[in-house]
Amino acid sequence: LSAILFLFIFYSVVTHGWLTAINVPLFHLMQSLRTQFFDRFFIIITLFEISFAMFTVGILAAIGLALIRQWRAAIHLAIVDVLALLAVGFFKLISHNPRPTGFQYVATNSSFPSGHVMMSFVVLSTLAYFSGKLVKPNFKWIPYTIASVLILLGAISRLYLGAHWLTDILGSLTLGFAVLFTVIINYRRRSTGQFKKINKTYWLLVVILSLAIPTTIWIYKDYRFNVYRYQPVYPVAKMTMQQWWHNPTKYLPLYRLNRFGEPIQPFNLQWAGNLSSIESGLKKRGWTVIDPKYSVKGTLRRFVSKTEFNLPLFPWLYHHQPPKLIVMKLSANKKRLIEIRLWSASAKFTDKNTPLWLGTINYHMLSPAKVGFSRFKNVTLQESGGIQQLIAGLNQLKIYQYQLIHIPVDSQPKKVRVLGWDGHVIIIRE
Repeated sequence: LSAILFLFIFYSVVTHGWLTAINVPLFHLMQSLRTQFFDRFFIIITLFEISFAMFTVGILAAIGLALIRQWRAAIHLAIVDVLALLAVGFFKLISHNPRPTGFQYVATNSSFPSGHVMMSFVVLSTLAYFSGKLVKPNFKWIPYTIASVLILLGAISRLYLGAHWLTDILGSLTLGFAVLFTVIINYRRRSTGQFKKINKTYWLLVVILSLAIPTTIWIYKDYRFNVYRYQPVYPVAKMTMQQWWHNPTKYLPLYRLNRFGEPIQPFNLQWAGNLSSIESGLKKRGWTVIDPKYSVKGTLRRFVSKTEFNLPLFPWLYHHQPPKLIVMKLSANKKRLIEIRLWSASAKFTDKNTPLWLGTINYHMLSPAKVGFSRFKNVTLQESGGIQQLIAGLNQLKIYQYQLIHIPVDSQPKKVRVLGWDGHVIIIRE
């Protein structure tokens, strides 16, 4: 059954079938969840379960069995180790599936199947199987649970770091099941119970040393490179101030993506200027500055704040980063908020040091609910989405130039159309 499932996944990958449709949305979701702590944690996990480290673990454990003349177990452990490595290499060779991109370094070999997941699944499951034969039935769950947790963490690490697609992981697990069951079934056909006579302390020492030696070497050797390797990279647009002013949508994206990589909101604000000056000017015109840092303390404050309760539980992102500045202001009828969010634009002026910010301005209909997961359903861009109120404040400050440009609304993405956007984008500079 596992072999049939693998062939189905393999066919879907090489033909770009419906199963691959979830790959990109899940990739974007995992990237949106990245933090410095989890980056380091999952880099250690992925290095712990790197293909050749796991292969070495299997060989060392087989040698440990051979030293006490457990030939049958040693041979089968070596066979399952070699078969897994050969199977991964073979299917990578005949199915070149590009890996996710957008990182400092992207491997050029096929993404399908995942060697990390395949090797860790086969080797750790085999070690768990032999370990389970040495303990009482009531305690068999311990080695299997440890192996399962390590395998699961390894699979998550490959998705989290953007090294593989979901179909790569599923393919590796099903192929691993096929290889593992074939070898284990063959081993059990002539099992004599000889393995149960092994000294438990000796086997525990073999497993610990087999796991510790190669994985420690790989983590020590490759950790720094992998921290660099999996850092996201975004292209930086370069232009003069005048080039941007006369054609702003040429250099910066028009839509913000949600956590699944879908266009969900227009960037209807571009602002060139020092962020502290922008913040100071908006505060003078009655805007409330909201702390963009998401923390437990900040979340609790939303239960009692008159303004902050409209912040979503999960921040809106651009390039998987939260806004650098969030300001809000009650409309005249006090039934809706005007919200401005600014992100650092991936752009640089070649003739000035002025930073450029990419942003959104929108109305947010007030709701009695204090905290929501997205709160996006209450967002609207009707009646210019608050642009006219911003312009009124800019006119009073008298230090900014601005212009309104219009984007045709015919080709708006589906999720943007429901916002009622009229196609206006405000461009501001000092």
